Amino acid sequence: MPQLATREELVKGLRDLAGLIEHLPTFPVPDFPRLDFAVQAETDEEGILTVRSVAEHLSLSYDERNGIYSCDLYLDGLRLNVFYVTQAARERHRQVTSYHGNIEA
Repeated sequence: MPQLATREELVKGLRDLAGLIEHLPTFPVPDFPRLDFAVQAETDEEGILTVRSVAEHLSLSYDERNGIYSCDLYLDGLRLNVFYVTQAARERHRQVTSYHGNIEA
């Protein structure tokens, strides 16, 4: 079962992964590598502010589509996506993907 990682563990894991890819030619590499970082926040305001802060710090623009705020950073073929899904967008997703209201007793 996966465990929550500290910032230091994440950095070490990314370095270890880079070492594997660099030194093991048979290690599979995706055609379009992407890492997604989901922002966890207590409120929408906090989550949106985090995405905006990351974007501003890295001189990136951020985008909002259907309640999902995100920014992308491209590092030599690797796409890093930082995103936050608003509570309303999560609720819409839950409603669309659930059976609530579709089952008759």
